[in-house]
Amino acid sequence: MTFNHFFYKAIDFYFGLYLLFSSWSIINASISTISWWFDFFCIVLGLWLIIENLITKKG
Repeated sequence: MTFNHFFYKAIDFYFGLYLLFSSWSIINASISTISWWFDFFCIVLGLWLIIENLITKKG
């Protein structure tokens, strides 16, 4: 049970990192191709997953 909980938290953490870095690379590559609200959503979701993982990691 603990292993599964840690495993899913690690998936959330790395998925958040992936969203964060992929959205930044999309912004740097071309601003006009993909809408800005999707990039903003990816950045916020990525940061939220990372912060949530770091906060709930102790619990």
